[in-house]
Amino acid sequence: MVITDIKIFNKSIEELPSEDRLKMSDNLPNYSDMIRLFPDQYNFRIEFSALSFSNAEKNRYSFMLKGFDTEWQYVDANHRYANYNNLSPGKYLFCVKASNESGFWNDQPKELIIEILPAFYQTWWAKLIYVFIVIGLIYLAYHVLSNRMKVANALKIQEMEHAKIDELNQSKLKFFTNISHELLTPLTVLSCAVDQLRKTYPDKDDTFETMKRNINRLMRLLQQILEFRKACLLYTSDAADDLLDVELGRRRIIKKKI
Repeated sequence: MVITDIKIFNKSIEELPSEDRLKMSDNLPNYSDMIRLFPDQYNFRIEFSALSFSNAEKNRYSFMLKGFDTEWQYVDANHRYANYNNLSPGKYLFCVKASNESGFWNDQPKELIIEILPAFYQTWWAKLIYVFIVIGLIYLAYHVLSNRMKVANALKIQEMEHAKIDELNQSKLKFFTNISHELLTPLTVLSCAVDQLRKTYPDKDDTFETMKRNINRLMRLLQQILEFRKACLLYTSDAADDLLDVELGRRRIIKKKI
């Protein structure tokens, strides 16, 4: 029992360049026990023949590719070949045996080790590179997400701090504004009273003038506080304008009543 030829895409191995044949096998197929096939040689045929030449047309053959076939395949003398296509990378054992015209099978089949070499992307070191790439991508994704969370938390904390600072500033401004409101009313009353006293006691005009000047000075300071409050609230609301107008209206009403 011999292997007569191996064909790659229906081209005999003997027709290949000698360099390619040496890479595949050190000997011709009928003398070789092992052959290596590259990823681009995925379609091949193994041809075989029995050494019994009497009534050769009555010979029968049985073959199996261990690692791929699950059972023996039987063919007659007109189909002395086995075709294989797109085998996975790895080592296979091709076994073939024959029977003569009397139906007696030889006990020892012919064996041929076939090694299908993996493509670049199927090699173990390529898979190792894939693992490192996946790990790198996972780390990169984790790093990016972690940084985004840190930035988001930092912005949230900053917003909370700004909100607290704004709230504190608003509380302070509101306090000073309330104090200003409380002081403006009696100062307005005092100013009107001084004007009345100046009319009643004209000989004390210097004293009333001093009182009037200091009262006006205090009122200007309080007015500045209200203007400052108005500037602070201008970017969020027009409430400061309304507040100032109300206060000025109160002062005019008090003056009229007095």
